Amino acid sequence: YTFHRGFRRTIQFWRGMAPLVLKYKYVKFRALTIDRCGEEELERRLNVYRETSAPALVDLILRLGGIYVKIGQVMSTIGQGLLPQQYIDALQPLQDGVPPRNYDEISRIVETSTGKTMDELFESFDEKPNG
Repeated sequence: YTFHRGFRRTIQFWRGMAPLVLKYKYVKFRALTIDRCGEEELERRLNVYRETSAPALVDLILRLGGIYVKIGQVMSTIGQGLLPQQYIDALQPLQDGVPPRNYDEISRIVETSTGKTMDELFESFDEKPNG
């Protein structure tokens, strides 16, 4: 999967997400089928799981960067009702806590993607992040 960066990142995303999803399914299956828990105990177990999986999700998002960070930022603002609160709370620091990329990395990505140098593409480009 090394031939396309986007495909590679997609594989990395699902390689990181699969254990989280499978563990969630296991916690739910065990509570309902094996232990025959009621709704209150099921919710308690899911909350315990979410407390550990939410930071793992944020770590995955930060490792992948780019669009994954943007999706995390959006979900932290509009996620009420879509995501459990533990995930919204864990994603909140993405609003202003994402470390900036250095200029060399940005220029390499832009030049690799476009086949042109930064000078060819931009009249000016501030190497120091504004935000």
